[in-house]
Amino acid sequence: MSSTVLECVKLALGLFEKLVWPTVVLVIFWRLRDVIAEVLSTRNVTVKGGGLELELKSKLEAAGYLGAAGAKEGSEVGQIAGIVNRTFSNARLGRLSGAQILWVDDRPENNAYERKALQAIGLSFVISKSTGDAVHRVRERSFDAVISDLGRPESERAGVVLLEELRKIGFERPYILYTLSAKSDAAQDARRAGAAAVATTPVELFEAVIRALAG
Repeated sequence: MSSTVLECVKLALGLFEKLVWPTVVLVIFWRLRDVIAEVLSTRNVTVKGGGLELELKSKLEAAGYLGAAGAKEGSEVGQIAGIVNRTFSNARLGRLSGAQILWVDDRPENNAYERKALQAIGLSFVISKSTGDAVHRVRERSFDAVISDLGRPESERAGVVLLEELRKIGFERPYILYTLSAKSDAAQDARRAGAAAVATTPVELFEAVIRALAG
């Protein structure tokens, strides 16, 4: 077995040890075999000094966590691999690296894998659990984008209300709504209010964030 394959196996096993859903870890690993193979098939994958390049490690982490997040939605592994590989073009990574995102959700633990996938490509996050706190944070510092759920205990339309409040204080950066239903009246209201995207799956969210930040 080549050193490249050995390093990839070690990295993949280390990654999947971090996944906290024991009942689906093996299923995810099996489903992502094609993602890993596709990621490793790109020409710019090389090994230096006996270890994987940072780019390869980041690709596998992004693909692995995105696959874990999308396991329940049945995301296509080929689609995940294609998205991750396209993201790692030099031009795109340069625009993504270091971006600061405010993620608003009253249950942020539900989106842990989505965040880890995006962190693998250089994004960083601040978590907020309410509309009032999110508005305060945007007033206090600069963010490159905001991701929000739709319904929170404060309101079934909290994600729309937050967008409207942010526009009132002059925040014009991309705003992405992450919700189960893109066809709900509230989701349509968010689009009319200027949301950059309404995403319903981890893959859609990943693509929407990249498109909003890097074009």
